Amino acid sequence: MRLQQPKVRSYSQLSSFTECSYRYYLERVRRVPVAQAVWFPAGRAYHSTTEWLDREMFAGHPVLLEAGRRKLAQVWADEFTAEVEAAREKEPDLSKWFTAGKPTKDKPNGEDVDWWRPAGEKMVQAYADWWEAKPPWRLYAMPDGSPALEVPVLCSLNGVPVRGFVDQVLVSTRTGGLLVVDKKTGSRVPQHPLQLATYAVELTAMLREPIPIVWGSYFMARTAELTEPQSLAYLTPEVLAEMYQRMDEAERRGLYLPNLGQHCTRCLVRRHCPAAGGTEYVEPAAA
Repeated sequence: MRLQQPKVRSYSQLSSFTECSYRYYLERVRRVPVAQAVWFPAGRAYHSTTEWLDREMFAGHPVLLEAGRRKLAQVWADEFTAEVEAAREKEPDLSKWFTAGKPTKDKPNGEDVDWWRPAGEKMVQAYADWWEAKPPWRLYAMPDGSPALEVPVLCSLNGVPVRGFVDQVLVSTRTGGLLVVDKKTGSRVPQHPLQLATYAVELTAMLREPIPIVWGSYFMARTAELTEPQSLAYLTPEVLAEMYQRMDEAERRGLYLPNLGQHCTRCLVRRHCPAAGGTEYVEPAAA
């Protein structure tokens, strides 16, 4: 079987494919209808709101003062509302949206849209509190002078192009070392730094750093904490290239296998997965 040229890959593709390649197939190849989940608009709104704050701070605007905090709350409200409305165009019935968290007295419907409105505002304000406490970090300035926020990156790993968008790059005010950061709005801290390592390798190649960037952290929105910086040194370009190359070859050969497990309960294409009790998706007839 002759393979085509490698496709452009990303960490999200690798993560999805390795967790369940059949889910990858349904979502990205068959493009079956995907159930809506509230954490998608919430996550996008958190990222765009905190990015707004970062850019304002980088420009020297006093956004941590009272007026700036009010503006921050408004930015969150506007961003979240816009994201929810965009998602409702695909699924207007909010009761059909996936939500996280078990129902409690404080959140009877779990972490639904009504829970996220005030909770998200608290998270972005807590992010501002984190900056106000003067952590030993500052935003890195890219070679063109712009802040290192949502940095588009692309590099080749064993001939496989891998792209991504880095949430944030920080500089240590103590050592001058660079730290790759990805912001997370979920409750669980990622157990592996593969995503951070991918970004670090891509940034090193793009910035032509003589010394590889080998440190990364996750910023956890719910606790407003930066995880302890992790060394990414063992995830070398060669190690990552092997992962992405194997994923690329398997995907292009059409090797998609369902990986059944606890994660199936949160799978947004489960209703179209026969292995998980769903029904085979049938393309709608052309008009």
